[in-house]
Amino acid sequence: MLFTTPTQYAVLALLLIAGWLFGLASHPGGRKWRARYEAEREAHAAYREQTEARIDALQRENAALGHDRVAVPADPRPIDAPARGPWLGARESDDLTRIRGIDATLADRLRVAGIRTFADIEAIPANAETALEREIGVPDGTIAEQRWRELARMLREGREEG
Repeated sequence: MLFTTPTQYAVLALLLIAGWLFGLASHPGGRKWRARYEAEREAHAAYREQTEARIDALQRENAALGHDRVAVPADPRPIDAPARGPWLGARESDDLTRIRGIDATLADRLRVAGIRTFADIEAIPANAETALEREIGVPDGTIAEQRWRELARMLREGREEG
């Protein structure tokens, strides 16, 4: 056995109490965290002051130039109009992959070429077909052969048959 006499138990208890008191005496008691919090709070306050000073300087500069406010044009669309695309002035686009022969990659190429809707496909002039086919990387005669114009017209009109 490790501890057999009452004296050994008393010494053990005295050492445990002394260690506990020494630990309490040497512990910072939260001073470190409080100091870090105060330093962060001061840094944040300095950043806010710096930012507000910069905003004030820019407002004075705008006032000196005669630009009190920036005019934002009103949106001419009615309230129930569909939202615009991811960029300003984006046109709506149709799902061109619904046309036979057009997959997602080809639809992306058509969008790059400026064709986004079924009406755009209908409006492709016959003399520009070959140039468009070469631009999007399909064999010559694909548009006429797969009847993209007719299918686009049917889909634009809402007809799904055929």
